[in-house]
Formats: sequence, structure tokens, C-alpha cells
Amino acid sequence: MGKKDLTQKNLELCPDVFADLINVLIYGGKQVVKQEYLHPAPTESVYYAEGIHLKDQLQDVGMDELQDGKIQIRYMVENQTGIDRYLVFRKAGYQGAGYRKQYDLKRFFPVVGLVLYWGRKRWKAPHDLKDFFQLKDMPVGIMDNVGLNLVEMTNLDLETRKKFKSDIRVIVDYVAERENYIPSRQKLKHPSEVLLMLGALTGDVRF
Repeated sequence: MGKKDLTQKNLELCPDVFADLINVLIYGGKQVVKQEYLHPAPTESVYYAEGIHLKDQLQDVGMDELQDGKIQIRYMVENQTGIDRYLVFRKAGYQGAGYRKQYDLKRFFPVVGLVLYWGRKRWKAPHDLKDFFQLKDMPVGIMDNVGLNLVEMTNLDLETRKKFKSDIRVIVDYVAERENYIPSRQKLKHPSEVLLMLGALTGDVRF
């Protein structure tokens, strides 16, 4: 795991930040997910490579929303700093492994994946399997069309950024505005994590 992955993971593991990301990017700013109900979820799964070798795959951050001791929904967040044409296949592996384990344990809940893309170039890689294979004429329902819930974090509009309540607001404002960024008066709850993440994302050693 690289330096950028680690710094992003450190901040996103904070329940208030994770809940904020999900509430804004999935629920449009509605306070659906409460940080007090979030608990870290497993991020590792195993698959066969080349037929005989077991390999593990790791997602960055996972949180289970628990009520009455039972998982209601699992949110998985993956950070991406470069464009990856084959990312949709990795995403299919993550969520497929999650559902396969549920089948074995006979405990079932939705698994929602979210990709946070932090690169400055616009994302032009495929967003789903139909796009990858160029199957535009495939009838609906014939193919399981795995897609990426991908958000270009450096291109969030101001209206969306204003919905963030946690320290992540400082991050999204800075990466969107860069040289035009004007520091806010927002008091940071996790200053070390914020500064480390800004430094990793921007390469600016002052952080």
C-alpha cells in the first residue's frame, strides 16, 4: 500500500468523516448514516490466481452500519489517484467476494462500493462492463452489468462541497481550487490526518 493510500485511509477511517462521505456522495447530503452506528468492516478477500495460487485483495476502507447487533448495510470505499481501465473488474471481485461469504454464513445485507478518484485528469476509463466490452446493444437484464460508483473528487462543484460537515470539506475544497484556495475558519477535528492527506495528494512538502 502506497503513501497516498495510507494517508487517505487514515482520515476516512474516522467514523465522522466516513459517514460524511457516504451521506453526501450517495445520499445527496441527507443525514442517513450515523457515525455512532458505524464499525470497521473486513477489507480483505481471497481469490485464485492462475488457477492454483491464492492471492488476497484489499480495499481501502470498509464500514458496517449496525443496528441491534446486526449488519444492515456494508459500505466499501476505494481511493484511486490514477486512471485504471480495468478497475471495474477489481470492483466486481471485491463485491462478489463479499456476497459469496454471505452465502456461506447465511447472513445477508447489501454491499455498496464507492470509488473516490483523486486525479486531476478527467476519468475516461470504462464505468461499467458494458462500456468496457462496448455492448451498447445488449438487452437489459441479459448481462450482469457491474458498474463503478465513481466520484471525481477534484471536480466536485461548490454546491456539493458545501454539504460536507467534517474535515473532508477542507480536502475537497483544496483539491478543487488549488492555487485559488482561500483557507477557511473551519476547526479541524483530525488535523494530523488532514495535513498528511493534503501533502500526499498534492506533493506539497509544506503540509
